[in-house]
Amino acid sequence: MIQPNFVETEKEILISLVQRYKAQDTLNPDLVLTEEGLNHIMDIIELAVELKQRAGYEKVVNTDFTKKAMENIE
Repeated sequence: MIQPNFVETEKEILISLVQRYKAQDTLNPDLVLTEEGLNHIMDIIELAVELKQRAGYEKVVNTDFTKKAMENIE
């Protein structure tokens, strides 16, 4: 399911990434990025010392498209 979108990436690497995302509880089953979810992602990026400054939820997240898409698939 994921591999066709990453044709140049080895299958073992994709498996490792998905396992890591699951262990970090990074994947959101309903697709809407909540403020709590964004903070969780920023926590992970901070642990990797890659985040210089946190972004405000309203500045970086727009859930309109996701909510509309979810209405059409339910």
